[in-house]
Amino acid sequence: MHNILYLALAVASGVAIFLSFPTFDLFPLAWFGLVPILWVAERVSPRRAFWFGWLTGTVTNLGGFYWITSMLEEFGHLHSALAWPIGVVLFAYQGLVYGLWAGLGRFIRVRLDISPVWVYPLVFVALEWSMPFIFPWYLANGQYRFTAFIQVADLIGVTGISWLLLLMNTGAYRVVDWSLTGAKGFPRRALFVPALLWLAVILYGVVRIDQIDQQRQAAPKLKVGLVEANIGIWEKEARGMSPSQKVATMYENLLKHQRMSAQLEADGAELIVWPESSFIPLGAPYVKVNDRYFMAAGRGMEVLSREATEPWSREKVHDVRSGLPGNGKGFYLRGIWGRRDDELLLVGDGGAVLRFDGTSFRRLTLGIDENLSAVSGSRRTDPVIVGRSGGVYRLRGTELVVQRAPKGRGLNGVALLEADVFLAVGDAGRALRISDGSVVTE
Repeated sequence: MHNILYLALAVASGVAIFLSFPTFDLFPLAWFGLVPILWVAERVSPRRAFWFGWLTGTVTNLGGFYWITSMLEEFGHLHSALAWPIGVVLFAYQGLVYGLWAGLGRFIRVRLDISPVWVYPLVFVALEWSMPFIFPWYLANGQYRFTAFIQVADLIGVTGISWLLLLMNTGAYRVVDWSLTGAKGFPRRALFVPALLWLAVILYGVVRIDQIDQQRQAAPKLKVGLVEANIGIWEKEARGMSPSQKVATMYENLLKHQRMSAQLEADGAELIVWPESSFIPLGAPYVKVNDRYFMAAGRGMEVLSREATEPWSREKVHDVRSGLPGNGKGFYLRGIWGRRDDELLLVGDGGAVLRFDGTSFRRLTLGIDENLSAVSGSRRTDPVIVGRSGGVYRLRGTELVVQRAPKGRGLNGVALLEADVFLAVGDAGRALRISDGSVVTE
């Protein structure tokens, strides 16, 4: 009979804790939700306390991370028969914190005559801080709506707030234990200390919120836009696709983010934030695009191009690769720029400079072997090319003018600023201002 009661109490604690988190947001439950499992732990052996505590933790993680299984199905393309066992392993692993907490706390209580008010909170935060999690979370996270309470995190951190919550739970347990067992002497200190700290934390939070509100009102404002295109991880990386499909998919994903960004900018956003890994070159396709034509170049000196209404064209540009070490395998074309669709330049490793006239590619013989990284220009200016050894070149027709010898830190990108003035950026924060007759380091 006791075992059934203990199981029910362990599950009740697990349910109370996950209900204190989003989307339920019943955050006061975290102040006393661990009282049932504390009651159980204090009445069994340390080993049994571990098992009951582990059940509490597993239930808590099941309720909080139930969405993991659907995420594995949706984004990992796993069958539910595989997604659910993986989810259960995760729930059980992350639930170990509660099992170890109950077992170790009970072990210390059996060996040493120390009040549970001091033992269980310290053991819990030590485990919460040290256990590696796949999806890290803290008991204090559920208090995010109780803004006055969580302000003290700037002094004691999130684990400090977890400690306060455990202190409140153990104090509540002592009162419940006293009332149900008829023990002599009301546990005044077990209730007084948590209550006093709770009031002090609330007072600090109210004062701190007022300070931050005043600072926020006085601070300059910036309108921020957030982009979320809802693209799955495999689609985002275009995994398992052919080269042409990969570039097309990545380009489509990029366009989704760009269109959403354009709408945000039209709505007045001054800073636009994209999701992590929203643009993944993967083998580095470097892109030139307008509303009628698209070209991408990448590894192995391969070029993919496509007219708006035509299928993809793939060329290996053999005449460019010949003469390069290993016949250009592993070499990249890294920069694309063009005045028109029938006048494009591509630059890359081994000093490769290609001119595309709308129908074919021709490699320019320019006598350089530096790995080139970027090219830029305008309709009225000669293009500027920069390299991975710091070289800066101006292309006039078929003649290459060296504006800066390849030396020092590498350059990774170049863009036209105004008229005939360019800005090149590179390693270690390097920035060069490039004009028609000189190159000036800023």
